[in-house]
Amino acid sequence: MERDIAAIAAQLGATQLQNEFMARASARLRGINAVMWSAADNCWHDLLLRESRGTMSSAPAQDTAFLFGNSVSSAESAVYDVELRSGVFASNWVPLWCGCAEPGSALAEAAVMGLQASGLVQPGGLLTSLYHSGEQWDAPNAWPPLVHMIIEAAVESGVTNGTALANQLADNWLHANMVAWQATGHMHEKYNGYVPGGIGRGGEYKPQVGFGWSNGVLMALLERKWKRAARET
Repeated sequence: MERDIAAIAAQLGATQLQNEFMARASARLRGINAVMWSAADNCWHDLLLRESRGTMSSAPAQDTAFLFGNSVSSAESAVYDVELRSGVFASNWVPLWCGCAEPGSALAEAAVMGLQASGLVQPGGLLTSLYHSGEQWDAPNAWPPLVHMIIEAAVESGVTNGTALANQLADNWLHANMVAWQATGHMHEKYNGYVPGGIGRGGEYKPQVGFGWSNGVLMALLERKWKRAARET
């Protein structure tokens, strides 16, 4: 958000506002990597906040909020115990897509290695999670927008194994889409990440065909594959 505001400010020639929001973006980035990154499994996790019973904190007026760079006044606020949410979810690597790791950096390489070792990368796509809850946002489902985001993240990581992983994910996804199309004559809203061409399931409604984001991701990956082939010839 801060980067978007900074970009708009730059277009308007509001240099001071641009610099202010770029500084806020940098502060948010430092905060995300400081408290959400897990070196144990090389990914970012959701941060769970639990209010500490009976504890309050007074922030001095001259202090600056660590996470977001906002100046804070001297006022009482709740104090929270924090912990990282455990579990393996594809969304744990969305910060890589958002630019939370400098391309080519050790952090970017670690994140790609974490994704490769996560168990999410399967022949039919990228699992949303490793949990089999029966809900549509868990295994075995692979959702086109999330698959596309992670492919882009791997490409933009700037590391060799990231490019290789992106190519693997893209090729697997194109193959899965083709197999499903040949079997059913449709594109589908979600797919079975374990089985190339398998249809996703779970949730509160019958799996849909169509499907806008499936078609869009397919076209984007076909274009990427064509450009890749052109570079290699």
